[in-house]
Order: sequence, then C-alpha cells, then structure tokens
Amino acid sequence: MQSGGIARRADFVGNVRAKLGFRPYQLQIRSALLAALLLLSACESIDSLMGRHHRPPDPVTARANNYDLALKLKGEGDCAKAIPLFQPLAKLGKDYAAAQLQLGECYLDVARSAATSEQAEQSRVQGASWILKAANSQLSTAQEQAAKLTLDGIGVAADPIEAGKWFLLLQRNPLRPLVGPAVIDPELQLRLQQRLTEADWQQARTRADQWQASE
Repeated sequence: MQSGGIARRADFVGNVRAKLGFRPYQLQIRSALLAALLLLSACESIDSLMGRHHRPPDPVTARANNYDLALKLKGEGDCAKAIPLFQPLAKLGKDYAAAQLQLGECYLDVARSAATSEQAEQSRVQGASWILKAANSQLSTAQEQAAKLTLDGIGVAADPIEAGKWFLLLQRNPLRPLVGPAVIDPELQLRLQQRLTEADWQQARTRADQWQASE
C-alpha cells in the first residue's frame, strides 16, 4: 500500500510538471544564465569604478592641483621644488599672473642661496622678469613688487622713474581693493618721495598714462 501511494504521488507530480511545461534542465540553464548575467554586471560595475578612480583629472583641475602644491612647497621654504610646478602655469600668460608672481618670488628666493654670484644674478634676473610680466598683467601685488625691484635695481637696471610709474599704476589699479595690498608699503612710498624730484614724478606720470596692460 505504502509503495503504491508513493508511486501515485510521483505520477501526479510528474503530470503537473508536464502540464506546466516544467523541465528540470530548463531551470538549470535559466539559473546558470542568470548567474552569468549577474557576474557580468558586477564586473562592468567594478571596471567602471576602477576607470573613474584611475581617470586623470581634467587640465584645469590638474593645473589647480599643481598650483596648490607649488604654493605649499613655497610656503615650506622649498622654492627649488616649487619652481618646476609654477613655471608651466606662468608660461600660460596673463590669466596666470598669480603664478608668474609666485614664480618670480621663488627665483629671488633661490638667488639668496645660489652657489655663485653669477647664478644668483641669473636667478634675480629671471625673478624680476616674471614679476614684471605679472605686473604688466595688472596684478596689483606684482606692481608693488615691480616698484621695489626697479627702485633698487634687483634683477633689472635701477630706474627710480620706472619705480614711480609702477607706484602710480598701483595706486590707480581698480583691482587693488580686491587683490591687495590694502595698504601700500609706507616705506616704499617714503623712499620714492625721497628719491624722485617733481620733474621725475612728471615723467613717471607720463609713463603711467601711456602704459597698457598685457593682452
């Protein structure tokens, strides 16, 4: 009786499966396909994440990162390492006047520890050149530095009238309230007043009136 009942139940289950179209091997194939699709999806997600992780930053972000790193090195007193980072940015032109000023200041800094007087002078010339580029791009902080350089003849020929020109341009610069310096170096003002005659100031005003910012 018991074996007969088991046989009947087996026949019943078999009939139900046949009516429903159920095939054991079809379930196995479907399960295998589903597992493969899930695995493929997971692999694509991992590849996508890895791609985003290793994708290099866009040029603007890369330049900003380099500038921040260069500023950090300069702040730590390591201008020798900062210069190679500032230089490509400074070469991009007037839109990177801040990098030009920072580069110029770094060259003046390394000049102090140069091995020879010739190397020191070469660094001062490079430093003054970059600072003047930034000043000609209307960066007010660079214009103050330019006045000091031309007054003292650091990296350029001493020219008090040219220094007066940069001082006047600094005073007139509409960006100075935003960029600085908020207060022009009082010592610079005093030294210029002592060095320049009224005729010198007139020439300095003429040069300032004729000056045009870099384009």
